[in-house]
Amino acid sequence: MITGLLIPANAAAPIQELTFTGADDYRTVIGDWTNDVWLKRLGVTIHVDLNGIAKRLPLNIRASRLMWSDRPDLIDTVKLYGDAVLVGDDGSRDETDVPETVRRALTELGDYAVLLKVAGRPWECRSDGHEEYLDAVTTGLVLMQCWPSAEDMRVLPARKARQLLSSQRT
Repeated sequence: MITGLLIPANAAAPIQELTFTGADDYRTVIGDWTNDVWLKRLGVTIHVDLNGIAKRLPLNIRASRLMWSDRPDLIDTVKLYGDAVLVGDDGSRDETDVPETVRRALTELGDYAVLLKVAGRPWECRSDGHEEYLDAVTTGLVLMQCWPSAEDMRVLPARKARQLLSSQRT
C-alpha cells in the first residue's frame, strides 16, 4: 500500500490523501494510461492521464506548477491535464509513500519563503510570509520570469530558508 495525494484539476477542490495498492489504482483515479513526471527535488512522481489533451481534460495548474518549480526550463511549455496522483519516488522508480514534508506542504498551512538564484550570486530571499506552499510556488515562478538572469528558484519553509541564507555568508 502506498499513501499518495490526489491533486484534482479543479483548483477549488482540496488536495486529498489516498491509499493505493499500485498502478491500477492510479489508472482508476486518473485514466487508462499514465504519464509519469519525476520531480527530483521533492522526491515524488506525478501521474496524470497520458491522453489528457486528446480527452480535453482541464489543465491541472497546481500539478503543472509543481512540475515547473522542479523544472523551470518547462515553464509554460509543458502542462499537465486532468487529475493528478502524487507518490514518493527517490529516483529508483520504486514508488513509496509521498514524503511527509511534501504531504504537509500541500495539505497544511505553513510559513514559506521564495529563494532565487541569480547568475553569479548567492541565493536570495525574494518573497516570504506565504502561508500556502503552492502560492509561494506561483510567486516564485512569476519572479523567475521577471528576472531573466535567474537560474533557479526554491520554495522552502521560512526557517530552512533563513538557515540556507545564513550558511552562504560564512
